[in-house]
Formats: sequence, C-alpha cells, structure tokens
Amino acid sequence: MVKKGTAVVVFSLFACAVFLMGCQGKEREALLKAAKAEAALAKAQVDLTKAEKQIESLKQELQAAKEDRDQTQGEIEKMKAERDKAVALVESNKMEVKRLNAQLTDQTTKVAALDSQVSQLQRAAETQKQTIDQQQATIVQQQATIQQLQKTIEGLPKAPEPNVPEPNTVSVGQ
Repeated sequence: MVKKGTAVVVFSLFACAVFLMGCQGKEREALLKAAKAEAALAKAQVDLTKAEKQIESLKQELQAAKEDRDQTQGEIEKMKAERDKAVALVESNKMEVKRLNAQLTDQTTKVAALDSQVSQLQRAAETQKQTIDQQQATIVQQQATIQQLQKTIEGLPKAPEPNVPEPNTVSVGQ
C-alpha cells in the first residue's frame, strides 16, 4: 500500500514532468526547480508528520516510564519501610535474646547455688540420720540395760517396810 505522502510526491513530480514537456529552456528549468522544491516540501511535510507521530509516541512512552518510575519508587519506599520495621524487629529480638540469656545465666547460677544447698542439706540429713541411728542404738542398749536392772531389782529380797507410828491426833477445843 502506497503512503499518502509518497503518492503526493510522485503525483507532483509526474504533473511537473508532463507540464515541463510543453515548456522550453529557462521556464522549463524554473518549473523543474519549482517541482523539485514542491516535492521536497511534500516530503518534508511527510517527514514532519512522521516526526510528530514519533514525538507523540515517545511522549506517551516517557509518560508510561514516569508512571512506572513513580510506581517503582512507591514500591521501593514501601520496601524500605518494611525493611526498617524488620530491622527494628531484629534489634528488638536481639535485645530480648540478650535479656533472656542474662536471665538464663542468672537462673543457671541460682540453680547451681540451689544444687549446692541441696547437696549440703542431703549431707546434713545423712549426718543427722547417722546420728539418729546411733542414738537409737544407744537407746536400745539403755533399754536393755534398764530391763536387766529391773530384773535384777525384782530378783532381790524385799526389805521390810519400816514401822511408822501414826501421828497423834489432838482434838482442838479440850
């Protein structure tokens, strides 16, 4: 399909050529120059129209690129905000981990101290148990001794009971 601008140029050249066939010398040369100028002008108009269309297309592309840039910038800002929140959360978590580690260390120290106290109490309880066992053995021995002494006492003859006079009774008022 032939473009409109190209058709105009071809038609103009054809019309000039037909016209020039009838002219002579300088007129012919002037008409030829005029036809060439007209063809150049028509070509320039076609080129200008193409350039304007390209400029319009480029303006649209530029506008789309600006919109993409603005959208991308918005996404970047959103990502920066999310990153900043994540960094703050990481810092907060680091502080919490440090606090928990300190608490763990403190509790570990306390548990170790309590373990030491438990060991001491267990040793003291064992010592007391041994002392109680010794005391119970001593009590058993003393009870055996007491029983033996009671048997010995029971085996001894009984001593006569002393004769105790009865107290005088004095009546009051005589």
